[in-house]
Amino acid sequence: MLNRPHIELVPVQLLPWHRIPPAPAECKFLCRDADDGACSCVLRHHAGWQRQAEESRTPDQEFDVLQRSFEVDGQVYGPDCCVFLPTCWPRRHMV
Repeated sequence: MLNRPHIELVPVQLLPWHRIPPAPAECKFLCRDADDGACSCVLRHHAGWQRQAEESRTPDQEFDVLQRSFEVDGQVYGPDCCVFLPTCWPRRHMV
C-alpha cells in the first residue's frame, strides 16, 4: 500500500534537480514511498541520451512525455503521451 504523504500542490519549480549518474539525466522527486521506495518524479534526459541494455524492471513503470519524444524499443512516444510498462516488461533500447 502507498505510504506517501498527501500533498495537494507540489511547487515543482522550487524543487531541486538531482543528477542521476552515470547517465546525463536529472530528476525532481515529487513524492516517495518510505516503505518500498516507489516514487513519482519529473525526469529530464539531456540531448543525445540513450540506453542500450537488456533489462526487465521489477516494478511497473508509468511515464508521461512532456516535451520532444521518447523511444523505447522502436516505439516512439511524443508530447502528451502516457505510457505504462508492466512489471518485467523487457526493454532493450531507449532514446
